[in-house]
Amino acid sequence: MIKCLSIFFVGFILAAQARAEALYISDQLYVPLRTGPSIAHRILRSLPSGEKVTVLEAEEQGFVKVRDGQGEEGYLPVRYLQKEPIAKQKLARMEKKQSQLQAQNTALNRDLAGMREEKKELASQLSALAAEKGQLSEDFVQLKSVSGHALTIAKERDQLKKSVQSLEGQLRALRKNHTVLEADKQNEGIKLGILAVVLGIGLGYLFPFLKPRRRSQRSPVRLR
Repeated sequence: MIKCLSIFFVGFILAAQARAEALYISDQLYVPLRTGPSIAHRILRSLPSGEKVTVLEAEEQGFVKVRDGQGEEGYLPVRYLQKEPIAKQKLARMEKKQSQLQAQNTALNRDLAGMREEKKELASQLSALAAEKGQLSEDFVQLKSVSGHALTIAKERDQLKKSVQSLEGQLRALRKNHTVLEADKQNEGIKLGILAVVLGIGLGYLFPFLKPRRRSQRSPVRLR
């Protein structure tokens, strides 16, 4: 008796568990496309759920004439038609869109990383340009100072050039005077030479007359 009660109790529990299990109906459905607007008409083909059809005529006796994706025309029960795609197609579209968004997000992250690297490189180049600008500023100050000295040197050079030109003029005048003096000196030498020759000739002519004559000791000759 106890054994029978135990078997009954276990069976009751198993049956209760079987009744409490949750199940879901699949949305995979095939709707027959018929040759006319009733279930008595012949079935042309079965359309799977989610397939897009084009309505050709208004509803008649719960049926509507349509054209499927293959171009075949027939009648379908209007209760199986709806304006929005089925949830499975919506989910597939959403998953595809999500996949596209993830791809775009990955591409954006990659572009962002590239832009960050480019930003670092631009910051480095900006720092280098700032340093170069500072160096150019220093060079400009030095060049400005050198330019000032160059102007002063140019003025001094012009003054020295004028002084040199004046000295060259004085030197040319001195050379000219020296040439004149040399010519005068040569003329004076010639004149002195001629004079010496003339004097020599004169002395040679007068020398015999100037030679003293011999006289007796008693009568000394007096020179006048």
